Amino acid sequence: MPDILLKIRPQPIPEDDKGPKRGPILMEQAIATLHGIRKQGGSVALSIALHEGKVCFFARTDERFASFLEGQIYAQYPECDIERLPADVLAMKEGEMRKETLLRLSSPEIFPIKRYQQFDDLINRINIDPLSGITATIAQFHYPDMRGSIEMEFRPISGRFRKRALRFLPLLNRGFAKKWEWYRNLFTRLHLARGWRRPLFFIPDLLLGGFRSWFRSIEDIMSPLPEGTETTREELEREVRVSGSRHDREDELQAAKDKVNRLLYETTITLSIISHPEHGRDAKAKLEEMLGSMKQFDLPMSNHFVVRSRNTWKGPHEPEKGRGFLLSAEELATIW
Repeated sequence: MPDILLKIRPQPIPEDDKGPKRGPILMEQAIATLHGIRKQGGSVALSIALHEGKVCFFARTDERFASFLEGQIYAQYPECDIERLPADVLAMKEGEMRKETLLRLSSPEIFPIKRYQQFDDLINRINIDPLSGITATIAQFHYPDMRGSIEMEFRPISGRFRKRALRFLPLLNRGFAKKWEWYRNLFTRLHLARGWRRPLFFIPDLLLGGFRSWFRSIEDIMSPLPEGTETTREELEREVRVSGSRHDREDELQAAKDKVNRLLYETTITLSIISHPEHGRDAKAKLEEMLGSMKQFDLPMSNHFVVRSRNTWKGPHEPEKGRGFLLSAEELATIW
């Protein structure tokens, strides 16, 4: 089905408005509801792009889910305006060139980047908006024909990965995995590999001790809950609600547990600049500036973005295919 592009124009909130702030927490709720399109094989792309000289927000999906996506954005941001545009509005024109930088995570994907609650200075009561750092890089260009965008395309994944990750995480808190970071990362990549990599890495994972997570899961299933305790699901939901207020006090394993306890999405992030070929050097410099704006999401103890690949296109092309990385609804809301 053809893609539908939604242009989203947020309306300024009056200074005397004492209602709830339309911050990332509401976008997290909107993204969480989009997990329902998983069984239909749907995906969504959220982007920030320069359009007609202004920084605009866009959401793209196929025709089946366009109305659902539009309704979820309105539900959280009722004051915004949404306009449907042709899907090729942001595409490059004849004679133009497109430079792209695709990102990936530096560490295993179960470890999170910096999330929006960690941008708030609770002591001084200062709210830092990470979005302003991104929009500033694409707001101004040296040439009127040059324009840039940051796009996140994501699709929901099933809960099977969450169960596998939660059974595995305690193994990282003992032995060589606890002592050496490189060993921890290798063990995690082997054990939590997805797709065709999972059977390929089965034997190396077995040799490193990944089989221990199988027995732990059997013990958890066979052990009855003590009388008077809540169900596992209720405990999990309560832990997720509480954990959001203590990101600053968590270590890397607690951060990973918090991430995989949330809804997860396989994500690709693309930074791109469209310009005339003679402005290629300036386009490359601008891409580096945009890449620098993503450094604000670095969490040294946990994860950060690095370059996966760089491409230059001078004609129509298909987006680069390949396996993305996992981000939670909280992380997606932090960026967009």
